[in-house]
Amino acid sequence: MTKRVQSAKNLCKCNKGNQILSPKNSKNFFLHSKSKSTIPEKVNIILSPELYWVRIFVLPMENEKEVLHVMPSLFEEFIDIENKSFYVKKLSTDRYLAFAYDESLIIETIKNANIELGDVNKIYFSQIEFLTMMNSLNTSYIKADDIVFSLVDDILVKIPSNIKINTLHSIDIEKISLSKESISINSHSKYVDNKTSKTLSILFAIVTVLFIVKTFINYQTSEQYAKKVNEIKKSTSASLSNIQLKSITKKYERLFVEQVKIRELFEYVLNIRSIFQVKISSFSFENKTLKIKIDYDSKNSSLESKIQNYLQKKYKKVYIKKRETFFLMEVKL
Repeated sequence: MTKRVQSAKNLCKCNKGNQILSPKNSKNFFLHSKSKSTIPEKVNIILSPELYWVRIFVLPMENEKEVLHVMPSLFEEFIDIENKSFYVKKLSTDRYLAFAYDESLIIETIKNANIELGDVNKIYFSQIEFLTMMNSLNTSYIKADDIVFSLVDDILVKIPSNIKINTLHSIDIEKISLSKESISINSHSKYVDNKTSKTLSILFAIVTVLFIVKTFINYQTSEQYAKKVNEIKKSTSASLSNIQLKSITKKYERLFVEQVKIRELFEYVLNIRSIFQVKISSFSFENKTLKIKIDYDSKNSSLESKIQNYLQKKYKKVYIKKRETFFLMEVKL
């Protein structure tokens, strides 16, 4: 499956699936700041942790597509999200492995490694590709290209060269069985200025929204209704009345609208971090209520009312409990 995600605001092509062997006509290459290639053919690139940012988030969302929409807001606390692209892998019911990366940095590092962009087949994250091998070896340390890596809270990190770690486990990059968790980059992105890029993105978005998205959503929804009706017909061995059909339709309409509202709530509320320059230290979603804890400077006495006014422009049920160095906020759908 191929996904495209609008970052802040870049595009990312992502391929999902189970593990497979590397294509026979491509060799694996581990890319880091000092790597140099002598491979005169197509390569699959595995990115060193220094070429991306990674976090694990626990979010009350259904799938990766929904999580991608809030990635810029979640990452902006840790990095400058301008010109960053994002990728998400679902780990469990509500745990997501999230990546942010700079395409220009990756392109520059590829060129510095003496690799032609046209020779790049696919690009992978070492966080995913190395983890499987480390788990099979039951080790927290592993070496690749004389660089030692360790797992810290399930995140792969590079150990500084001045710290000596003795590890018997070295990765043979060429023998790694790659997953389908890969990305591709836009090799022309470096040569398109921000203004042109934004203009093209806006035009593309308008055309897509007007002529594709609505039609696609309506088609998918109608297909879902029809499938559910057929399932019930088979299970009951009886025809449904118009009243029953309308009841099923309304049920799925409510579910669809509710999911859209939840996503919009997350996007709107998380925007307060960039608007008011505050830190959200925790949040949760339960019973149609988003609960967040916001740290703030007690000298800024008007901050509470400003945030409340901002939220009440769209949501009427907003409750705030003020504390000495933070306040708790609840926003109900």
